[in-house]
Amino acid sequence: MSKHSSVLLFRHKIESGGRFTQSRQRTWFFIARLLDEGDRTAVYPYSRLKPIRSRDEVREAVLDETLPLETEFGRQLIESLYDVIWRLNTGNGVATSHTVVAPEGRTAPYEWAKHYVAAQIIFLSRKEAERLSYPETIPMIEEFRRAVVQSPRFQQGDRKGWFIQLSPAGLRLENRPGFGGSLIIGGCASSRARAAQRFSRGCTLISEILFDLQEAEGVIPAPPYEHPTVA
Repeated sequence: MSKHSSVLLFRHKIESGGRFTQSRQRTWFFIARLLDEGDRTAVYPYSRLKPIRSRDEVREAVLDETLPLETEFGRQLIESLYDVIWRLNTGNGVATSHTVVAPEGRTAPYEWAKHYVAAQIIFLSRKEAERLSYPETIPMIEEFRRAVVQSPRFQQGDRKGWFIQLSPAGLRLENRPGFGGSLIIGGCASSRARAAQRFSRGCTLISEILFDLQEAEGVIPAPPYEHPTVA
């Protein structure tokens, strides 16, 4: 479930405005517009896409991306990202397709931050027809947004130094244009270690919000999604 070799995510400009100014550093939740990625548009399906049939399989599916973070900060700190991926795959509406970790040295979106640790997750509707329609993608993004802003955890959590960005994501579906959702969770700080801690804190909040939503709606965990195979 990791990235295809031709995929370069993280090109989305937050709110299409690049880096934030000092006056906006308290803002932490963003809805971004769809941007044309051109030749770097994410491909789906792809040969390295791995199924996620259990929580234990999440790490294996994305380890080629997350291993550098585990090596630098320890596996325990990255488990919260695996929780987010698992929660997205157990809902009835979506399944994840790509997970990409921001490369070390990526410029932080906040001017005051020297370091940035982040991951981007692409999620798709489980209904194949909806992936071909941009208008059908918007309700999926809006439902995610409502789940966050209506959660009691939204106001109660410690949000210092990290952010969440939601946006539509363009895809290439077997040479056809398609659409999914993009979730970016990032932590920013004066050191890599602190940025990683804030990143993990953001992942934990999103995981808890998704869990609360599933519990409140009485959602029965969806069966594992079987992605198309690529020869």
